[in-house]
Amino acid sequence: MEPLLTVNDVATILKINVLTVRRMIKRGNLPCHRVGRQRRFTEKDIERFLELSVFTPRKKKLDVLSDIAPLEDGKKKEQDK
Repeated sequence: MEPLLTVNDVATILKINVLTVRRMIKRGNLPCHRVGRQRRFTEKDIERFLELSVFTPRKKKLDVLSDIAPLEDGKKKEQDK
């Protein structure tokens, strides 16, 4: 059996506030196990959470504008992709 982590341990690992961890549990965003009235986590729970919460940023406005090529008369048209 692997060791169980406390809410404080998870907050330290994720570098977030303890209250944030508790809110994430309440919303169902962070899986946990109940031991009496306390919440416990396995390392696998945290690893799975991190894998599922990968952020992919959208294109910035400047990136979108770079897809548009200027015409000779100063107007812009989309490039063929």
